[in-house]
Amino acid sequence: MSLGDILLASMRRNTRETDMLRRAYILGLWEDVAGKSIAAHTQQLFLKDKKLLVELSSSAARSEALMLRSEIVRRINEQAQEQIVSELILR
Repeated sequence: MSLGDILLASMRRNTRETDMLRRAYILGLWEDVAGKSIAAHTQQLFLKDKKLLVELSSSAARSEALMLRSEIVRRINEQAQEQIVSELILR
């Protein structure tokens, strides 16, 4: 059993700890799912009620993320093997 499998199993068990683990999980794979240019301009990531709020420091990165919004959500959920994020909100 890999560390990722253990984290996913733990995320599914504990509600309060789940949000923290999910956020940490998303942070860990953010560059892979969002791309280097978007990740470089990411200031904050917040996850609450399956909504991922992303604060970006660049309007160009925000525009790029807006175009890739559904793809980013799909990639996160695919990596997690469950629907962690249902909506991506960009600021």
